[in-house]
Amino acid sequence: MQPRIYTYKITFEEVPYWYWGVHKESRHEDGYMGSPVSSAWVWEYYTPQIQVLELFPFSEEGWKQALEVEARLIAPDLNNPLCLNESCGAQMSLEIRRRNGRKVVEERKGIHREGFFQSKGHRETGRKNGLRAAEMKTGCHAPGVASEGGRIGGTKTAQQRWKSLIDGHISHAAAVARHNKARGWDPDARVRLS
Repeated sequence: MQPRIYTYKITFEEVPYWYWGVHKESRHEDGYMGSPVSSAWVWEYYTPQIQVLELFPFSEEGWKQALEVEARLIAPDLNNPLCLNESCGAQMSLEIRRRNGRKVVEERKGIHREGFFQSKGHRETGRKNGLRAAEMKTGCHAPGVASEGGRIGGTKTAQQRWKSLIDGHISHAAAVARHNKARGWDPDARVRLS
């Protein structure tokens, strides 16, 4: 018998968890049962059962089709607490992102590293990027971004000035609404000035 390419679903006899996957066999019925990382304990404690969902041609094109189908299977379930898939392509589940975020903060890595924003290398990189943006007229240096008086240009909405009817705070419409809402006031308690 020839090896196969297929999508599958793994369920467990004792618990309502499930896992979606795709597999390209090295030999027919090679016994593959998924490749979980953080949820591997479920495979150890409970009885997994595999269900082959769809077979694909054993070719490069068949593999691409199978990967597309797998993504369509996982996407709607990615943040379901009973679904054991941790990612769908480059998109990670909220639980995995939350766990990784906590780890980065706890281990003080990346921008959480002590002295990150004070480091000479960080300041120098920022300066170079700012000069490059000014030279290439991108970002805040793009034509039409700033106008006379330092007011924000671009859309007409961004150029409008609004005032809170409660405390007189002045900014653009959305900022005044957020200002009012953050203080427990009616976000619509504002008036357009210009």
